Amino acid sequence: MFKSISVIVVLLLVSLAGYGQTRAELEKRKQQLEKDIAYTQRILNETQKDKSASLEELQALNSQIRNRQKLINNVNSQINVLDNEIYGNQRQIASLREKLEKLQEEYASMVSFAFRNKNSYSKLMFIFAAKDFQQAFRRIRYLQDIGEYRRKQAGYIKETQAALNAEIEKLKNNKSRQVKLLAENEKQRDVLNQDKQQQSAVVSQLQDKEETLKEKLATQQQEARRLDAAITAAIKREIEEARRKAEAAAKARGEAPAPEVSRGSSALALTPEAKALSAGFANNRGKLPWPVEAGVIVSRFGRQEHPVLENVIVDNLGVGIKTDPGAVARAVFEGEVTSIVQIGGNLAVIVKHGEYFTVYSRLKSVLVEQGDKVILKQALGVVRTSPDEGTKVEFQLWKGTVKLNPEYWLYGR
Repeated sequence: MFKSISVIVVLLLVSLAGYGQTRAELEKRKQQLEKDIAYTQRILNETQKDKSASLEELQALNSQIRNRQKLINNVNSQINVLDNEIYGNQRQIASLREKLEKLQEEYASMVSFAFRNKNSYSKLMFIFAAKDFQQAFRRIRYLQDIGEYRRKQAGYIKETQAALNAEIEKLKNNKSRQVKLLAENEKQRDVLNQDKQQQSAVVSQLQDKEETLKEKLATQQQEARRLDAAITAAIKREIEEARRKAEAAAKARGEAPAPEVSRGSSALALTPEAKALSAGFANNRGKLPWPVEAGVIVSRFGRQEHPVLENVIVDNLGVGIKTDPGAVARAVFEGEVTSIVQIGGNLAVIVKHGEYFTVYSRLKSVLVEQGDKVILKQALGVVRTSPDEGTKVEFQLWKGTVKLNPEYWLYGR
């Protein structure tokens, strides 16, 4: 029941996400989703070489299903945009046709008048029949204006006809694109159903290994708790060290320390340089590069239902990103390496960006040292490959001692 409600809520939110977006924005997002799906499919092809079901395969399948559903909703949004454009095309065509008919009627009337008064004698009689010179002058101007207006009217008719033809072509193209999108949506729905059938089969096989999965989960959760404690301790040390430095600097100036540097505060006392760095990091929310060059999110932030074990909730500290064997974790922003933590066979690098911290864990080796200044996209370490979950980096984001959802900060999410 809980899973069903969750799925409905997710689909509703996903569908609403496309509301109000332009066709260009939707197309750009569609291209990114297609890339993610192609990348995940390649991972699935690799994992399926081993005939036995694995948690790695299930995680990739779950990600594939999420992205394919997003793609279907994206295409639906594009179809809705096209519906509105087609409606607008049809109204514009009707308006232009009505305008064209009026212009043609007026032009026909003027041509008829010109035909009846085509000889010079008729025009002269019209002018000489005037009561006085002023009226005669006005009649001359009238005949001149009639000729000029007729020429302009002919031009308006050509312009309106051209606009009408262009609008008809737009309508034709939009209807053609709509037909293609509907066909694509139908195809994606078929593939989605196949993915779900495969997902059910993998879950069924993994449920037969429930005890083994529980043992592995217990080990993973224990490592996660140890990593969480180590990261929290490292960040608290940074806060305390910054507090001491700020107190010493204030004392040297003969001033009282600022309230945020009081003992026990969770706020980080920042230098002007660190404040600028922190502001720069905050301004890049939603634009940070991914911590690996290529990857797809397979485990999401926060409390999530276990993909196989019923009534088991997993609390993820960050997001798990599936990537290629031998991939390198890279800094998402400039900063300073404050700690390198080792828990079991996993290494984690903590980088400080003013009051923000990013954590890159599940590394098998590191390429930096504590105290190093790093630049954007600098290599930090090589991602570890495990038999159970393949090559996956865990990326975390903290503001002081508060964990944040990294998905909101990464580009394209």
